[in-house]
Amino acid sequence: MVDQANCPDESTWRDWLTGSGNVAVDEQDLLNHLDGCDLCQSVVARLSADDPFFCLSRDALRSTGLTSHDWHDGGAEGLEQSPREPSSPAIVSLVQTLLGPTDDERSLGRLGRFEILGVVGSGGMGIVLKARSIDMDRVVAIKIPQPQYWQSPETLLTLEREARSAAAVVHPNVISIYHVDRYRDVPYLVMPYLAGQSLEQRIRDSGPMPLDETLRIMRQVASALAAAHACGVVHRDVKPANILLHAGTERAVLSDFGLAKVQTDATCTATGTFAGTPIYLSPEQASGCGAGPAGDIYSLGTVLWTMLVGQPPMSGLHTHAIVRRIADAQLPVLSDHCRDLPDWVNRLIEKLHATVPADRPSAEQLTEWIEACQRHLAEGGSAPIPEELSVNDAKPKRIAAIASIFLATILIAGAGWMMFDASGGVSRIAPQPEAPSAAQPLDTTPIEADGAEPLPSEPITPPELVTEAPSNSIADETDIYLEQLQAELDQLNQTTLPRLESELHSLLPDPP
Repeated sequence: MVDQANCPDESTWRDWLTGSGNVAVDEQDLLNHLDGCDLCQSVVARLSADDPFFCLSRDALRSTGLTSHDWHDGGAEGLEQSPREPSSPAIVSLVQTLLGPTDDERSLGRLGRFEILGVVGSGGMGIVLKARSIDMDRVVAIKIPQPQYWQSPETLLTLEREARSAAAVVHPNVISIYHVDRYRDVPYLVMPYLAGQSLEQRIRDSGPMPLDETLRIMRQVASALAAAHACGVVHRDVKPANILLHAGTERAVLSDFGLAKVQTDATCTATGTFAGTPIYLSPEQASGCGAGPAGDIYSLGTVLWTMLVGQPPMSGLHTHAIVRRIADAQLPVLSDHCRDLPDWVNRLIEKLHATVPADRPSAEQLTEWIEACQRHLAEGGSAPIPEELSVNDAKPKRIAAIASIFLATILIAGAGWMMFDASGGVSRIAPQPEAPSAAQPLDTTPIEADGAEPLPSEPITPPELVTEAPSNSIADETDIYLEQLQAELDQLNQTTLPRLESELHSLLPDPP
């Protein structure tokens, strides 16, 4: 329990809920306090009662059947129980309530024609059992729903129908489903028992994975998803815990279609609920808007991140914070955590994590991309990478184009300024009368008439350079032009130049 004397005031919780940015306390400290304070939990529940996002995510989290204890013990990060770890006595006891009697001392009980040898692991939707087929005397894995679903005929019917559809996906990188049946009205799936470890265990034991191994696993999982999507099946829970690494081989197998959904013309999940592990959700799942094939691609992008970094993005954050950041497309940048990766890897993550589902590649296209990247890596960079991931080749052309636009803009603006002087006046030479012809010399002898006085001679003045004020119409046009030019230069200075500068900086390589 926390000291309630140090509880944040209501305004702090309100600012935190609205995301106003006025919260002086560190968010993680607030969340840690909230986890152990019943009083503050009540305050937050009251303040968020009418908030659409919190109502949606609260209902969605409740629909998973997990408690907050389940999330904090690993559910939020996909850390399901390891097959090598002892099963919880509570889970074993729950399983035994379903099983029939047996004469085998090594068995927990019978489930139809299978002897149950133990509990392999437990997740949000199901429990995996190790079993032996009495008819064929071989070890298999059996998956049953979590006990909270046993009393819901509609849920059990949906799980059974979707399991049968998933069984139609035949692919070397998809877990095979031998049999789908019911025992005491509870559906169960029979699958091969694969010796080895999950990708989640591999990352937890060894940390970040080499790029070549990462691409090998990614290609196999992408190929598995392509096969599933071609059959109209969406996995909806792609995460490291559901990717099995077969011992003694390099084969990766996508397992646990317990949340799989048959794709129809309607949304793949009911609005207001989501399925899957929070960190690996897509934005559309986090928003409760349903998940299609593109949601699996987004989740696989997060799996790629996890393999390269050694932990998922936003690990350690509270579940609500994770879901909200995914819904708001506020994921951290991969290059901030792995600076030595090629640019095309960062570009691949950006493609997989595109906010708009239509902007993500299909599973089939992704498989082709990864195969090309594997060749590029194996041949020391001589093989080309996919054009969609090529950022380096485009940089010189883009920089040259941007520089040309920049220089042209400056020259045009400068030429406009040179057309007029600062005062707005127009200089010109006043017209002069024609000079007398020089063909004949002038007679300077005074001409005298009878009784007349001689005429005085007038000096000839040279033409002068005069400056006239322009007429009103010319001045008005000049003022209008200068005002337009000034507005364009202001726009150039405030908008265009910063954008060009930002674009140029983004194209330059990061400093070592």
